[in-house]
Amino acid sequence: MTVILRAGRPLKSTASEPVVALGRRNSSSTAAGPHVTVHGWPAFEQTYFCGTCPLLFQRRSGADGYMPPDRLRDQLAAGLDDLEPDIVRAFLSLLAPGSYLPILLETAAELVTPGGEGDYYTHEQLQTWNTEDKDYLPADPGTGYYRLNGRSATAVPGGGLLFEFLVPLFPPDRNNRATFIRYQRAMHGGSRPTAVAVSVLDAAYPYYPDPPPSLDASHWGWTHFLLDGHHKTEAAARIGQPLRLLSLLCLDGGNTYPRYARALPALFGAAPGTPAWPPLDPQDVGLGVFTGQDGFQGDEPGVVTCELFGRVHTVWSQTGPKPRRGTSCPETSSV
Repeated sequence: MTVILRAGRPLKSTASEPVVALGRRNSSSTAAGPHVTVHGWPAFEQTYFCGTCPLLFQRRSGADGYMPPDRLRDQLAAGLDDLEPDIVRAFLSLLAPGSYLPILLETAAELVTPGGEGDYYTHEQLQTWNTEDKDYLPADPGTGYYRLNGRSATAVPGGGLLFEFLVPLFPPDRNNRATFIRYQRAMHGGSRPTAVAVSVLDAAYPYYPDPPPSLDASHWGWTHFLLDGHHKTEAAARIGQPLRLLSLLCLDGGNTYPRYARALPALFGAAPGTPAWPPLDPQDVGLGVFTGQDGFQGDEPGVVTCELFGRVHTVWSQTGPKPRRGTSCPETSSV
């Protein structure tokens, strides 16, 4: 299971030349939706802002441009027992300006292959989204990745399941075997090295026109993108040792839902003083409110914006009357 050892207070990055950023599509991007960038190039495509689109992390070639910082290698190899300020500041300096919540956790990591046993996309996601569209094809993340918390999902108060993923910027099959073996031997000897990641908290909800939406169908994703520790993570997964991870949880960028991200430690029994998980209401879990609309000419479907999970999304509707501003999302929309 995932255990949160320490949860700090939100900290700001003021990097003038960030290496890694989380954001929406820009003119230099070849990704179709929100993405993680490395030096401005798309490294991972993330869940598209449509409200009902399934969770996604999909590797792009820009991830090849990332290089972990060497100067912190010894400290991280020795392992962290607390939120060391110098380590946290050093990795914040790599990230785009914004607020990040530092969390030190320990968890079980399991390496999975796309399409193989334990793959979220061809199992849990397919089982949920395939009820909506019988022709639904699972996504290919483009890399092996790690399921955390023993592949177990954490129940979200009010409905829904939270899944944990650790996504390497470099596919595990590219890891240096000598380095991997060195960490494996160190862990067998009792060492607990620490990996570091920038993380997002995302949510997705499939469209069910009839019966009314069930809150249990919502999927939340706590997704960690590895900044350091590719060999440590593989070593821990191969020998079944707990992995220690420093997560810098993005609070105001990418796909994160800030109100819930700040309260994420509470789901894992963090120390008193951390914000409680906010109560969910219909708008938060899929029964959105339309905030405006526009459309296309000819046979193209109308495009309507819908406020969902506290964000404004684009919703496609092929049939049925267009709703008025401020009305509930209709069954004919894709919410």
